[in-house]
Amino acid sequence: MKLNPDCMRDILIFAESIPYGRQSGIDLMCEQLTYTYEELDYTTIKLQEAGLLDVISSHKLNHVGLCTDRINGLTFNGHQILANIRNEKIWEPTKSIAKEIGATSVQALTQIASGVVTQIITKHLGY
Repeated sequence: MKLNPDCMRDILIFAESIPYGRQSGIDLMCEQLTYTYEELDYTTIKLQEAGLLDVISSHKLNHVGLCTDRINGLTFNGHQILANIRNEKIWEPTKSIAKEIGATSVQALTQIASGVVTQIITKHLGY
């Protein structure tokens, strides 16, 4: 399964909205986001592996064979990345550049978003 950059971003935004000390699962994400259960589950696992989500994995499989992970929220790195890609003025050029160069990994999206932010700051400061 391919990682969907929009799904990654939406999950990070969703995870940030989880109240401190609480958890959420894929079922609630399915109600709020427009992706399949499988895509949300897979992307959540990959974002956890990338160190962006704080997830408790049960390592059990539910009746349809998917993990029953519980999301606690974002890690520090998750907050850092989301801070750069939350704004559409940054996210849209980031996605466009990533697609153009064929690099949509979490690392590439992070680097591109940082470059877009730097470019906007430079333009804003008149350099």
